[in-house]
Amino acid sequence: MKTKIVALDAYGTTLASDDFDNEMPARKGLEKFAKICNENNIKILSTSDAPLITLKLDYEAAGIDWYNFFYDMYQLDMYPKYYGGIICSYDIKPAELFVIGDNYDKDLSDAKEMGCSILLVPEYLSDSDNFDFARIKIP
Repeated sequence: MKTKIVALDAYGTTLASDDFDNEMPARKGLEKFAKICNENNIKILSTSDAPLITLKLDYEAAGIDWYNFFYDMYQLDMYPKYYGGIICSYDIKPAELFVIGDNYDKDLSDAKEMGCSILLVPEYLSDSDNFDFARIKIP
């Protein structure tokens, strides 16, 4: 089944989780990943437990034009994150949602139980990061 929606966790996945001064850029390869999604008509959503205004400001500080980058943003403040609302809102099957996060229990466990495709990435910290979003193979 082809992915229609990608749900990206914010802190630790696309933004450095320990960047309290907003000095770090967004994670490597994120813009190329977005280009690949756009070319394949895949919508990108941001998911976070942080208030959306905080998330928007942090993306701006990291150099991401969130308004044009993300199709939508969701505050999923339950633990673990529940993706049923996204699946219903976009009228997709769970297998058409690809969820990417850095914490299995918090970001991915519910998605996996629902039948979504998932990808656990290493936590993005400011001191070192070798992960590249451009290398992700979208199911």
